[in-house]
Amino acid sequence: MNLSFEAGIDDIILERGLDYFQNGRIEKVDEQEQNHYTIWIAGTSEYTVHVNLDAANEIVDSECDCPYDQGDYCKHQAAAFYMLRSKKIGDKHPAVHRQRDIKDILGELPKDELIHIISAIADQHEEIKKELLFLYAPEEDLTASSRKVIREFINREKRRGFIEWNRLMMPFKAHLL
Repeated sequence: MNLSFEAGIDDIILERGLDYFQNGRIEKVDEQEQNHYTIWIAGTSEYTVHVNLDAANEIVDSECDCPYDQGDYCKHQAAAFYMLRSKKIGDKHPAVHRQRDIKDILGELPKDELIHIISAIADQHEEIKKELLFLYAPEEDLTASSRKVIREFINREKRRGFIEWNRLMMPFKAHLL
């Protein structure tokens, strides 16, 4: 593992380690020998992380004296790795590689691609297609769209020849909110 270590560590551990690094939880760094580091990190107690790098700055070995046993690396080691990368290659503001939010992903896409995605989803899901057509119909088409939606609702909700009174307004409440 080199100083591009993120791929081998769980996202939650990376986030916590980055938080420790950025918030000054690293109390002391001591290079025992060339590329052999001991790093003291303040947590619920003071923990000691040992990291050995090779000549290419690849992480050869690392250990922490904290009780974490859920994976190969703890947040203290992640903080130490961020600190070492900052020291070795000058990365002062590392970014955690975490799963991105759907709004962020869609916000970066070009308009044509968004149209393609929404059209494909609407083609697969008739209710979504109807909802989009109803919500974004031009004003002159609104009356015709409303009649169609009401007619479809009535036909779907008929029970023994009538519509139950408590079911009549349910789909329209969402549009009124």
